[in-house]
Amino acid sequence: MRATLILLIFFIATVICRAQDTTTADGLFDYARKTAYDKHDYPNAIRLAEKALAFNNAYTDVIIFIGRVYTWSKNTDSAKYYLKRAIGTDAKNEDAYIAYADFSFWNNYNDTALETANAGLAYFPRSEDLLIREAKILMAMHQYRQALPITDTLLQMNKDNAEARSLNVMLKDLSAKNKLTINTEYTHFDKQFPNDWRFASIEYVNETKIGPVVGRIDYANRFNMNGYQFEADAYPRISKMFYLYLNAGYSDQVSVFSEWRGAASLFANLPHAYEGELGVRYLYYTSNIYFYTAYLGKYYKKFYFGLHEYVTPSTQSLGNTTGFFVRYYYGGSDDYINVDGTRGVLVDERWYNLSLYDNTQLPAYFGEVILQKSIKKLNLISVNCSIYQQEYLPGVIGNQYQVGIGYARRF
Repeated sequence: MRATLILLIFFIATVICRAQDTTTADGLFDYARKTAYDKHDYPNAIRLAEKALAFNNAYTDVIIFIGRVYTWSKNTDSAKYYLKRAIGTDAKNEDAYIAYADFSFWNNYNDTALETANAGLAYFPRSEDLLIREAKILMAMHQYRQALPITDTLLQMNKDNAEARSLNVMLKDLSAKNKLTINTEYTHFDKQFPNDWRFASIEYVNETKIGPVVGRIDYANRFNMNGYQFEADAYPRISKMFYLYLNAGYSDQVSVFSEWRGAASLFANLPHAYEGELGVRYLYYTSNIYFYTAYLGKYYKKFYFGLHEYVTPSTQSLGNTTGFFVRYYYGGSDDYINVDGTRGVLVDERWYNLSLYDNTQLPAYFGEVILQKSIKKLNLISVNCSIYQQEYLPGVIGNQYQVGIGYARRF
């Protein structure tokens, strides 16, 4: 028992001594990292790291660390000095190129960032970290067609690279200057209405300097009446991380569509393959209807998960809507199966937002499956089927069944 206690005390003392070792370069470096990461004390972390360099002035990892800490501290001149020094000290250190490319990219030195990534790739041509940075830099420089093949290569190397898939999805649309999409949908009711509904839309997307701009015409036949809705969307980019979604629409057939519709959202492409949204939706039939929306999406390997929440003001009786979907990419970023489930009224579905017309809250559930397949990269075919169950009158539940098909062409 005494021997075991002595060994335990000796082990604890050894751990403490190692954690506080300031007599070697490795000990000081370890202490500096803890100071930066755990305490966020950047000045003291730099001081400790510079002491480590006094033991070994060619300790590349320490030089990179100091450069990164100066970057976080927004001391650009010192960060640049140390990161360039790291590459000069060891030209075959992958992390040195990654760190200098990050510094340059974050400070909008895109040409330098691209040059650094390419220099690193000359030594490490299959580096996923450097390739993903090269794609991001080219995307920030609006060189979408140059960036897209890089993400294709990354997915060939590693189909589970979620960040590469997220970029690939965005670049597919951005790299095409134009996109034409045609959709048609057919809806059958088992109780609520005697006549089936038909819906169709055609939209044109043009990639501009500020971001994609969309024009759309919707057609519907409901209650044996025909109606058209005219819409415009825009996705102006604010920065490398943020962009807006803006929508406005009008129809003179209130029995078929809402007279006015609008939307505004702030989107963010977040680290670790996350996406987020905060926004508002607006509809007008005979009175104003507002929804506030929040969304969070996450790419994980071959999957994409999304959670959407719509909240109505207390003055409205529509209640809240929660939706969740899972998307599985069985091929490229255009080839997927999407399964969607929603509880509450459908807010963003143009084919059935008439469920909002009477501004009353009744239980409703929606489920949908979508299959999309790319053909020769530029052509997209999609099919969907769904069921929407709604208590359209107190105690009376009806189902509606929908099937649809869509075609899109990039050019």
